Amino acid sequence: MALAKKDSVGGNLPPFFKPENHGADPALLFEPLGIREGVQGKFGPRDHIKTKVTVFRTQEALDKGEPSSVEVVEINATVLARDLKELMEEAKKTGDSSPALIATLLHYQPKGGGNKSWVFRQPRDADYDKAAAYYEAREAKLQAALSAVPDF
Repeated sequence: MALAKKDSVGGNLPPFFKPENHGADPALLFEPLGIREGVQGKFGPRDHIKTKVTVFRTQEALDKGEPSSVEVVEINATVLARDLKELMEEAKKTGDSSPALIATLLHYQPKGGGNKSWVFRQPRDADYDKAAAYYEAREAKLQAALSAVPDF
């Protein structure tokens, strides 16, 4: 067994999620992993949600069930972070340690004025079904692989 070198301690945070780069994506799969609450920023404290995001950038990628990218990111957009935090809290109540959300993004302008916010919205039914089929197949493969691991 090798001991890690002293200088290997630390590391970098995941990159920030940029919703403006995903406004036209037909489906996104969000799997929140953890919360950093009250992170001080330029405009005051806000929650940051470390999230695994599976991106289907094109309809063709979604139709084939082949993600364009899968990455772990930090989400700090206020409404998106709030909704993912609520998803995690609700899942925790039911004993689900790995919640997931399939959505698209919308840059929403409140009717009474104010600042635009990025929000989750439901994808088209057919797109949701394709992303859900990808997720379920991926999870089934993972469970099959885990069940094949020998006990020591």
